[in-house]
Amino acid sequence: MAWKKMNNVLSPDLSSQLVEYIQKTGLDRGESRHFNASGKLGFKTIKGGILLREIIKQVMSFPELREFLKDYAVDHSFFLVKSSKGPATPWHQDRPFWLDKEDAPASLITLWFALDEIDENIGAILLPPSDSVDLLSEFNNDGLKLYIHNQETNVGALEGNFSYLVKDSRADKKCESATPVIVKQGDVIAFDSYQLHASCGMSGEKSRYAFKIVLGHRNKLAVDSLPVTNFSDSSQTEYVAKIVLKVMTRKVRAGFKYVTNKMTKNRN
Repeated sequence: MAWKKMNNVLSPDLSSQLVEYIQKTGLDRGESRHFNASGKLGFKTIKGGILLREIIKQVMSFPELREFLKDYAVDHSFFLVKSSKGPATPWHQDRPFWLDKEDAPASLITLWFALDEIDENIGAILLPPSDSVDLLSEFNNDGLKLYIHNQETNVGALEGNFSYLVKDSRADKKCESATPVIVKQGDVIAFDSYQLHASCGMSGEKSRYAFKIVLGHRNKLAVDSLPVTNFSDSSQTEYVAKIVLKVMTRKVRAGFKYVTNKMTKNRN
């Protein structure tokens, strides 16, 4: 288990552009959802693809991130928008959600970006101080502990819409020692697959704007993952084209199903 906070990874201008993109695409609507997210479709538009390319460019301008991520690829990205009435996120590790993505040893890590100043009143991430590390090379090391998680079927919005929650007394001490990690616009919190984490609920009037990119070693991920090195205009276009094709295919299938059902009803 390991996490590290890095300051000023994204520029103020790019952070503001991302907030504007979120607002224009309607991802900040809703009263109680923990997040509005759509997996790899988080940047499903051409504009989104351009923003993603700029994000990766700025991330890779940091020497430690560039060195650590040189053989990595983007697996998925989520916009994490908490409304002013958003609930706290329960304690969990990400590894149980990702067991079908890669075999052990795990390589997936999360880069959690703050697009505004975020504190304990605006959905700050809760992390145990004892797990803070100086080097990203300490992420996903051998011997990391996967705690027992219960699979919930009716967690609902009050629990943050999570299907796996930590139910392990061995984790209690870490959870009790956790503190909110205060971040400013453009800061990043990086953490590995095994890191226990949660987040505070919302008690203010404003929404929380953040997003995360999950990356893993490119030799372990699906073929449609996006390498972070040599991320050119052409690779961006190819990436966005694949995503748009998936969206269009899904819509065509849904339309075909609708027409088929309509014809069946008319016959009856």
